[in-house]
Amino acid sequence: MSAAIRPDPAPDAGFALLEVLVALAVLAVALSAIGSLFAANMQGTRKLEQHLALISIARAVEAGLPGPERAIDGPLTGAMQGHTWRVDYRPFRGVLRLQQSSRWTPEQVSITVVGKDGSMFRLETVRLVARVQR
Repeated sequence: MSAAIRPDPAPDAGFALLEVLVALAVLAVALSAIGSLFAANMQGTRKLEQHLALISIARAVEAGLPGPERAIDGPLTGAMQGHTWRVDYRPFRGVLRLQQSSRWTPEQVSITVVGKDGSMFRLETVRLVARVQR
């Protein structure tokens, strides 16, 4: 029995050191691009969550405003969940015109919520309030 003789491997079999380094460099660039994309996505998600928190606080403040039968003198201020808010009232200067005989008058309401990080959300709306009887 004779032993099987294997031919010598070809000189170009396998990877050269330079090819391995180029492959690692391409992989590093791809991973850094994926990492920066992931970080940007996380930052966007965090900003969206903060914005939604400001909106929910503004809506809660709006829901807690006094009813239309009660007139408000001056701004209202407060804090909720570490965020500060302010409600300003002023006469409505839009195209909505009610008859002078109406018992309602429109007023513009501006609710401003400032977040812990300085971000701000403003909600502008109009409400009808009872006219003061003279």
